[in-house]
Amino acid sequence: MLTNDEINEKVSAVMQHIAGLSIHDTLRVLHVVEGQVLNEIELKQEPAMAKPLVAAISRFKPRLMGTPSKFEKDREMADYVLSIQEGTPYVTIHEMCVKKFGEARAPSKSAIHRYIQSITKRIQQDN
Repeated sequence: MLTNDEINEKVSAVMQHIAGLSIHDTLRVLHVVEGQVLNEIELKQEPAMAKPLVAAISRFKPRLMGTPSKFEKDREMADYVLSIQEGTPYVTIHEMCVKKFGEARAPSKSAIHRYIQSITKRIQQDN
């Protein structure tokens, strides 16, 4: 079993490899890694480890149900919204998106709220 220092070294190595990726690409990479880890656990017939591991990393999984949000379909827009200063009112973010991307491409105020809420929830779960 790894020591805390060894774990921190491994985390640093992973972080160096994903540095510079968008949030979307980072989550996609982590999702693929998750699948490979779970396959390894199943191949080694360690099902007792699979359930807690799935619970611990399930927050990285992309949405599976329903229609993908505009943010999942349009990474440029998602990155743009995340680059806007924290605390900016959703109405203002919506207006900025309409100005930059046009009315048809811009997300609704509600969609912006849901997206920022989901990102905030993920960050809080990580801390």
